[in-house]
Amino acid sequence: MRAATATILVFLCLSAHGGVVLAATLAPHRASYTLEPGGARPGSDIIRADGRMWVEVGKSCDGWLSSQRIKMAAFPREGAAINTDTAYTSWESFDGLQFRFATQTNRDGRAAERRAGHATLERPGGPGQVILTAPEKGTVDLSAGTVFPTRHLLEILDMAGAGKRQFSRTVFDGSTPQGSSDTSVLVLSHIPPGKVPDSGLGLPDIGRWNVQIAFYDPDNRNGAPDYEMSVRLFENGVAEAMVLDFGNFTVRASLEEFEFLPEPAC
Repeated sequence: MRAATATILVFLCLSAHGGVVLAATLAPHRASYTLEPGGARPGSDIIRADGRMWVEVGKSCDGWLSSQRIKMAAFPREGAAINTDTAYTSWESFDGLQFRFATQTNRDGRAAERRAGHATLERPGGPGQVILTAPEKGTVDLSAGTVFPTRHLLEILDMAGAGKRQFSRTVFDGSTPQGSSDTSVLVLSHIPPGKVPDSGLGLPDIGRWNVQIAFYDPDNRNGAPDYEMSVRLFENGVAEAMVLDFGNFTVRASLEEFEFLPEPAC
């Protein structure tokens, strides 16, 4: 896969907690991943799942642009495969206070779910509000300390680089009915440059972090996580490999195609 010029963007942003300055690095990029069965737990209705995922992280003149599409086939013990196609897009301001999102899920070729809206935080670390435009119009309050997803990624990179191994955040991304998730992040290990063979995809030889993230329903924080993700994350924010744990079954995501995206002319 051809790689464009490796423009890595570095910027400073205020943390949503205590006014601490984050020195976080992100690389705008486009990537695609192969999804392969990772295993199913005893008693699971789903015995395996596979598919493909596309991710794009870009930069506009006033914020970060993100898009993701996942096409997955889940195979139950009985009956036909369940095919889902989910597309998600978002924009997040550089200061982490403004957020727009839209998600559309089709199941077996039919529209199943759509969510859209925009959200605002009053100040870093402060409360906020979501204005929903789909599936119905309405408002949702955000608790103090909530962050949006790009800010959450920046905090993971910054905390890992600073040697912090575990922290929690409430994250709003608009992709689920409850909107917000309580997350617990565990930084497992660091892989220094030169320790992983070149993939031939044009990736830089920089360090990687092995990170585990658990997502909880804020109304059921004492139970098991709704969803878990283990990810090998480059220091510039690119995910090299993932294991997606849906509770009863897991899916492995392997990077297949990759290219850097240029910085906009602002």
